[in-house]
Amino acid sequence: MISRRRTETTLEDWIKLLRNDPEDSVAVKEFEAALARYTGMNAAVTFPSGRSAMIAALQCLPHDRKTEVILPAYTLKSLVPLIESMGLAVRFADVEPDTYNLSVRTVEKLLSPRTLAVIGADLFGNPCDAPELSTLCADADAFFIEDAAHAAGSSYRDHPVGFFSDAAFFSFDTIKPINAFGGGAVVSLSEEYLNCMRGRQPSRRGRRLPIARRMWDALTERHIQNTPLYPLAVRLLASAPVREIVLEKYLKLRDSTVPDPERQWLPAQASMALRGLRGLSERVEARRNVAQTLIEALDDRIEFQQELPQAASNRYFLVGIPKNHPLQARKRLLDVGIDTGYGEEITDFCPPPKSERGYPNAMQIYKNAIQLPCYETLDDETLDRLIDRARKGLKP
Repeated sequence: MISRRRTETTLEDWIKLLRNDPEDSVAVKEFEAALARYTGMNAAVTFPSGRSAMIAALQCLPHDRKTEVILPAYTLKSLVPLIESMGLAVRFADVEPDTYNLSVRTVEKLLSPRTLAVIGADLFGNPCDAPELSTLCADADAFFIEDAAHAAGSSYRDHPVGFFSDAAFFSFDTIKPINAFGGGAVVSLSEEYLNCMRGRQPSRRGRRLPIARRMWDALTERHIQNTPLYPLAVRLLASAPVREIVLEKYLKLRDSTVPDPERQWLPAQASMALRGLRGLSERVEARRNVAQTLIEALDDRIEFQQELPQAASNRYFLVGIPKNHPLQARKRLLDVGIDTGYGEEITDFCPPPKSERGYPNAMQIYKNAIQLPCYETLDDETLDRLIDRARKGLKP
């Protein structure tokens, strides 16, 4: 079975994280400075998670009796209760059928004097039209916040994601482009805004993140991927009864988890993130090469997510809609030995039940899209095997 994802870390990362070396005490500030330089912003402020970074990004906006936030209909559903917990109402905007990102036309119709902010995701690493969305928001006296959780290493118009936004937040969780086993950051040009967020950073004497557990989970997953148990586990989890039970429990846990404001992002995590940032361009180039090979080989079978002109996705996920029998594609690919993501395993349809007609593009993608294996460590032999199996499983 060709695994859908791989978590790559070094022995140095593991040792530093477990010890949390005192020599890394300045690593947080070093990483914040490096991320600010990378994105072209004045500064970056780090947090224990991407979600806590998003919360701070919204809390530090001047509300002025504005009560609404516009969010893509196709994104991470657990963001919705976090936003609503701040007393803000969420309005959903449909996405474009080709890029899977916010539809500028739909956002324009939803903007009103009540709009505090628009949050636009660079979904699966694919940059949204941040310049156009920022202009729309400025004209409506609202803010544009870029959800770059998937998108470190992506760029638009020769600038890193986040550059065209009022603020952008990143995630450094286990499978993200920069892996520090957790963490997040917000970047911005506004010093007043950044100072507000610095005041919301957890105390350095706060509780530690459960790093050991996350490391163990990653190690266990990596070990299972190299054993005969992996194909059996994947098929079992993909079977309808088990998938429904597991997803229900996972989504309930995920969506009920509220970021702990007292959790501390460890200096050792910042040190790991700094090394990840330094090697990001090389990893993204390798992943884009893998993605391009797959796209060219499978273009007659899958309609892949498209990039905007002048956009360069890091190909965090390689996602597309099979051209024939999309609802059967996942099973067919599993049958030929390819671990394939589907539905909530990729991301969520966020609007309330029975509202599908209002968001046709988001629902079409949610119901039909699949995620193929795509990571920079796929060797040529495995890549050839993946292409051969995918062409067999997805017959025209």
